Amino acid sequence: MKIEKVIKVLLDENYENIILSDKHGELYENNLHIFGDKARVIFIKEFRTESSFYKWTNDQAIIASYYNSLTARLKKNLYFFMVVNFNSNNEKLLLEINKIEKDSYVCKKYIFRNIDDLTKIPFFMSTDQKQQVGFDYIRTFKDTISNLDRLHNDEPLNEQIDRQQYQEFIDKLVDLYFKKDIENSNEEELELEIKHVLEIGESNDY
Repeated sequence: MKIEKVIKVLLDENYENIILSDKHGELYENNLHIFGDKARVIFIKEFRTESSFYKWTNDQAIIASYYNSLTARLKKNLYFFMVVNFNSNNEKLLLEINKIEKDSYVCKKYIFRNIDDLTKIPFFMSTDQKQQVGFDYIRTFKDTISNLDRLHNDEPLNEQIDRQQYQEFIDKLVDLYFKKDIENSNEEELELEIKHVLEIGESNDY
């Protein structure tokens, strides 16, 4: 995987490329780039050979030299993204990757070998994507409940179920369960809403 793909994601997520004039030479010589926002600082480097990858602690030492200049918040949100741009699946490498990603000394570390590894980073997901994931999850949940009787082809749960009323009951029940402001809802209104949904179910004897 090439570093440009990760940098594009960072820019798309509104992270800015940070230029430190007093340290530019050191960073340039070691192929380290810095991106950040008000919440996080991310060092990123592309490794083109397996031998250079095993020397990652040298890069960590450089990152550590910046540690004391960071605010307390940024110290807790300091990351090192290691982009692997070489092909290898030997056991030694896999063990090293596992060790690195479990190590949070100085900073949290993530290793990218392909585009799918980007999904390991929770804060890479945009607001629209998060909303879509939430919607898809609820839709799948609804569909699963709505079609439960299909799992019993030999003995359907109830051949007499009114499909429209059944779907209405399921939709209202799931919508209520996933209601985002349920903790802040008026208690009396919430109680009435719950009773209404339950009455739909009881009236149809599901």
